[in-house]
Amino acid sequence: MNAIVFPSLSDARSQKCLGGAVSLCELATMMFSGRDASHVLDLATTWIASVSTSLTAVGYLEDEGRLLRGGTAVSGHEARAMDAGVHTLHGEDAALDLPGCGWARALALNHRGACRGYLVVTSPETPGHDDVFLAALLARQTAAALDHVQVCEGERAHARRLRRLVHGMTALNIRLGTAVAELQRRVAIHEALNRASCSGGGEEDIVRVLHKLTGFPVRSEDRFGNPRAWAGPDSSVQPAGVAPARRADVLRRAERERGPVRDRDLLFRVVRPHGEVLGVLVLADPDHRVSETEMFALDQAGTALAVELSHQRNLADAELRLRCDLVEDLVTGTDERSALARCEAVGHNLHGPHRVVIVKWSGPWGDGKVTDAVGRAATAGRLDFLLGRRSGAAVLVVRGPAVDDAFYEQVSKELGSPDCAIGVGGPCDATGDVPHSYQEALRALEIRQNSVRPYGLTAFDRLGIYRVLRTGDHDAHTEQFVREWLGSLIDYDRAHHGELVATLTAYLENDNYDSTAATLTIHRSTLRYRLRRIREISGLDLTDVDARLNLHVATRIWNVTTGTH
Repeated sequence: MNAIVFPSLSDARSQKCLGGAVSLCELATMMFSGRDASHVLDLATTWIASVSTSLTAVGYLEDEGRLLRGGTAVSGHEARAMDAGVHTLHGEDAALDLPGCGWARALALNHRGACRGYLVVTSPETPGHDDVFLAALLARQTAAALDHVQVCEGERAHARRLRRLVHGMTALNIRLGTAVAELQRRVAIHEALNRASCSGGGEEDIVRVLHKLTGFPVRSEDRFGNPRAWAGPDSSVQPAGVAPARRADVLRRAERERGPVRDRDLLFRVVRPHGEVLGVLVLADPDHRVSETEMFALDQAGTALAVELSHQRNLADAELRLRCDLVEDLVTGTDERSALARCEAVGHNLHGPHRVVIVKWSGPWGDGKVTDAVGRAATAGRLDFLLGRRSGAAVLVVRGPAVDDAFYEQVSKELGSPDCAIGVGGPCDATGDVPHSYQEALRALEIRQNSVRPYGLTAFDRLGIYRVLRTGDHDAHTEQFVREWLGSLIDYDRAHHGELVATLTAYLENDNYDSTAATLTIHRSTLRYRLRRIREISGLDLTDVDARLNLHVATRIWNVTTGTH
């Protein structure tokens, strides 16, 4: 900006100039407290019009390389000429040639090396030196005020940025604190479930801890939906289950999503290590209040339970293999000292009488399912046993009393079908006799399978004379023997729905009329009639010792092979 030439102060003009300067000082207070640049420029143009009757001012503000006009309104033609003149300036004061205007000068609003705009002062005639002096002072003051406004705006913007930064940091600290608290809760959940898993309490401890962590009723189920453990407000009451069809759909969805899934009021977490479903955790949430933290707890409990159930499965498989190997060695023959030690290791007392039981089945079941069913049946029957598999059959070495027909009924119940045959060997008191009992069980099983009724239980002890008869290639000779002595009576019974073979059997077993008639629940005269018909049809003399012996053996064999023994 060009240097200001101060006029000489004298007389009335000097007093006017001094008053203008004082007024300009008062204006400075308003300018430096101005709201923004436009307000400062308005104050400048308004003030110059108030202190001079001839001067008017138009302001220009620099805004990102553009000059924006403001202040006193000017006509269109004059405004275009003024805009064109100002845009040719380069931050210096200059006279402007404006149409219809006697005098015009652009005063650059420079401060600290920066041009903030221009103040264009016009007058119908050339103003006096005092007016020019006041206009120059006004331009200097306006430039300083505009710089001050810009500094203040920068500080306010900086303050706003600082406030936003502080608010952002505060919000970030809150989120970080929340995340840390959530992480601590999750670590506590993980540690609590890990302790439950390692405590030895098994599935019950995991379910109890999950209930304690979440406050919701929890239960664990097997893969079929049968409850195994539960914890809740009243843990003595077993929680209700879910309809099988809907449960199957939920479990399929849970396997796909690999996490807890909701079905109405229940959350399900499938326990599925290595692709095999070992169980299900169910959490009851009727009010839908479960949070992300509690969902995490349910998921972590599922992981802990997967480890526990996998461990149990591995132990069961290992024990089953050990027991199967032990049963295999016992029925094929093994060292007694080794057998006693191994039986003690699996918790079985090998001392005392034992017998071998063989279970053979027909149907669509696999070895594992049938063996499990046989094990459950033996446990339900309170048998003290070792269980194994051999040659497509389940083999038990049972300690204690004989196994009876109740065991067959229990196995049939577990399998859901009666299509199985059971052979029971004779008792053995020493380890070395177990193979012999096994062979006797095979013999009894073979007789049962070759009989008219191939399903059921046959004990070697009840075979009678058939125990000394051989099977296999010699069965044809046995059948021929039976046909030779009983063939005519068998054919008569079949043709006439008679009971001659049964009558002969009872007579030979009782050896007197009264006992035989009582056994058959018939009158003595009926018995005499049937015995006469037996003599007539067979042509045999029942008083002959050899004939009676052969008939007795034949009826024993017939009763065993027909399942009527």
